[in-house]
Amino acid sequence: MKLSFPPVFFVNFCFMIFLGVNFGCSDDPDDINGGVINTGQLKTDTLYVSDIKNYRSILDSVTTGGGTRYYLGSSGTYDFKIALRFGIPESLDSVIVKSAYLRMVSAATYGAGTSMNLEIQSIQKFWSIDDLLWDRLSTSDLSAPFNQTAITPTNKDQNLIVPFNRDTIQKWIVGRTETVQNRGILLGFSNATFIQQFYSGRNLTVSGGLTTFDTLHNTSLVVNWERYDREKNEFESKTTYLIPETVIGLNDNDGGYGGYIYRDRSPQSMNTLTVGGGLPYHALLKFDVSKLPSALTVSFAEMLMTIDQSGNYLRNSGDTNVIEAYVLDTDTANWLPSKLVRGPLSNSFDSVHDDTLKIQISSIVQSWASRPSNNFGLVLEDHFEHSSNPFQLYRLKFNYDPVDRERSPKIIIHYTIPPGVQ
Repeated sequence: MKLSFPPVFFVNFCFMIFLGVNFGCSDDPDDINGGVINTGQLKTDTLYVSDIKNYRSILDSVTTGGGTRYYLGSSGTYDFKIALRFGIPESLDSVIVKSAYLRMVSAATYGAGTSMNLEIQSIQKFWSIDDLLWDRLSTSDLSAPFNQTAITPTNKDQNLIVPFNRDTIQKWIVGRTETVQNRGILLGFSNATFIQQFYSGRNLTVSGGLTTFDTLHNTSLVVNWERYDREKNEFESKTTYLIPETVIGLNDNDGGYGGYIYRDRSPQSMNTLTVGGGLPYHALLKFDVSKLPSALTVSFAEMLMTIDQSGNYLRNSGDTNVIEAYVLDTDTANWLPSKLVRGPLSNSFDSVHDDTLKIQISSIVQSWASRPSNNFGLVLEDHFEHSSNPFQLYRLKFNYDPVDRERSPKIIIHYTIPPGVQ
């Protein structure tokens, strides 16, 4: 699966490296500093696996609300549910709901299975984006399923139509200003053998210079209703399309509007280097840079990592996955879910090409060498996780072998030091 995103310009005027092609940022140590001649000594050094002091993988806790994709179902050890909440507009006051259905548009399918029972339950407690974790919505927080629909894998951009209980919507309308009546729904599953990815309710489209919600793809609750018009002495019949949104009078953190909930029933060992999309696996590394001179000026530093195919899931050899590196501001003692503190993204994008990651981390290495006390390592994450657009569900694992320094992570550093400094 190929992914793309708009060009990104970095503060050192290097373009992002994408699909293994270097645009405007030379890796030739003789072509550095934009053609400016440095009279210092040009050197090259490599940090190998023996220089790695700490490494770890964690399934970090991140919100999945506000993104442009949802996941539902089960495949392998991955499970997904979806929590949604639909705001009821004032324009629906006094209407009588005749029928309703949930419309979801497929974005992708994962897994080899062919069947799933989609189940809808009412959420019976106030919830927020912080509740988009597997164990936050327990049985006591949910009604019995009021809808069960058998579904099969759906091709991209095809509609899935799920009948919806009209009495539930009628209660939401009657209690429009009483949120106790409308706490949203949970889409769950039983007997699932695949994972279906859907467009969420947050996709946008641009037409004529105007940005609006993408009604062709967004998840929506379609309500057919009628209302008596006293002036005309007749019933009017109309259809309203609701998308997951913040409940009136509440902010995002109080109300939530939708997102997917995930778990890995057999999570990756912390003693690995794993990165994932959809499930937010993060790989953390800390290199010892004490052998580098503190007076150096890094011209170009590149970290190379190779893929361990045995740890891949829902990823084929040759697939493109866009990875980014953040410098860490968190000591290794706090390399734990929800505890990581990241510095800014430091010119560090790349895609996995030919099953090798080559990621430019010059500014990160410079900061480590200049101030060793601030060297807390770096973290590798799926690029689209932080743009709230987890387009691809996958997991990849990098090789780490203390006796195989060529296939294990390494950093090749080209740098200069002032004349006379050894």
